[in-house]
Amino acid sequence: MLWYNMVRRQSTLVKHNNSHSNTFSFFSVFKLKRELEMSLERIFKALIDLGLSEFEAQVYMFLETKGAAKARRIASSLQINRTQVYRILKRLQDKKIIKTIVGRPTKFSALPFEEALNLLIQHKKKNAKKAQNNKKELLSEWQIMIKKKSKK
Repeated sequence: MLWYNMVRRQSTLVKHNNSHSNTFSFFSVFKLKRELEMSLERIFKALIDLGLSEFEAQVYMFLETKGAAKARRIASSLQINRTQVYRILKRLQDKKIIKTIVGRPTKFSALPFEEALNLLIQHKKKNAKKAQNNKKELLSEWQIMIKKKSKK
């Protein structure tokens, strides 16, 4: 998956101290890496459930974990075409979960995760409410269409 490269970069070894020397526990490292993968995967899927595409979720998570970055760095780190990265950044800006840092070159930064989640949840609720409000009208139109079709 797209988030896998992020997991690889962010996983670290856990050092265990014992009375004789410092050793690395393979099991502990494996367990920690797996927990990190599961957490990132869960966050990644939640962002998608809240309306982001896979690429949008990947770029947002990159900016949130790595800090402000130029489009070139985002593209090379995530192995996404730079033109596509600019389109993704524009969509994330439209969703108000990233900001532009004006300068030469332009950098982009992510809103803190909690703020981004709140915005995405509000947007999802707004869309659900709009759909609920349109339900009666849509059902009425559907019934009219079905009646016209059955008369033919």
